[in-house]
Amino acid sequence: MKEDSGRILEAMDHLDPALIEDMDGQATAKRRPAPVRVLLAAACICALLVTAAVAAEALGFDFVKIFSFEKEGKQVEGYRADGSGIVYIPLKDLSPEVQALEGQYADEYIHTERLSFDSWEEAEEYLGYEIVDHPVLRGADYIRANYSIDGVPVTGNCNVTIDLRGGEVFMITVQSSVRKYPSSFTMTATLYVGGPLPDQTEDPGFGYFSHVETVEEQEDYLTANNIETVIVCMEHGDMGNGTYHANFFLRGIRFSVRAGFPNPERQQSALSKLKQDLDAFE
Repeated sequence: MKEDSGRILEAMDHLDPALIEDMDGQATAKRRPAPVRVLLAAACICALLVTAAVAAEALGFDFVKIFSFEKEGKQVEGYRADGSGIVYIPLKDLSPEVQALEGQYADEYIHTERLSFDSWEEAEEYLGYEIVDHPVLRGADYIRANYSIDGVPVTGNCNVTIDLRGGEVFMITVQSSVRKYPSSFTMTATLYVGGPLPDQTEDPGFGYFSHVETVEEQEDYLTANNIETVIVCMEHGDMGNGTYHANFFLRGIRFSVRAGFPNPERQQSALSKLKQDLDAFE
């Protein structure tokens, strides 16, 4: 599952938004209560470019939208979110190593640089940018990721992808899975660099959908530090397990924090621990 987890999270921001156009007419809003746990091997993730519904300073809890529809005889469920909470980071604020990538890949239209580090702190040091200081990351037991993308092995405690387009850095993704009793989660932070792409007419959005999971719950949660968060529960019905997806923006950085539970009996405790971890973001 860890292998697929990394590959799927990586895929979130790289699919053609045209794939979603056909979905939009079929999507219907859906809300209901219940469980979660992701069988990532069969899940599909895609990036959705959606029109910003609200200004960044008034994002509101409704920035995540649930959808459910049937396509080619298969039920598809998931969520999508606008990107109006994003704040672009100037390239000059990042390390010389990151800046040098633009010269190194100036002749390539699209390039993804993949790096692995022993800790979140080492990744931040390479990037020259402090993303977040969370207590679970300090002294955490990292769950090492081992997977491959296009045949290229990716392994490490903290994996970083730096995406360039037209020789310019435009997006950086940092991901780690950690456990530190009583908590464990996978955290992905996505930083947008420079400014909108030349042909970009909408805020960068993001989303998740699956043919094997169902959306069982959506909750608007305001953390102890007043961070507006939407928690979506995805359940794999056959297994009785699932995963909570917490989505929010912090200082213009998009965060996704995911915590799973192995069975319905552990669901509420997983949600409670996740909320405690969310309260520690500031």
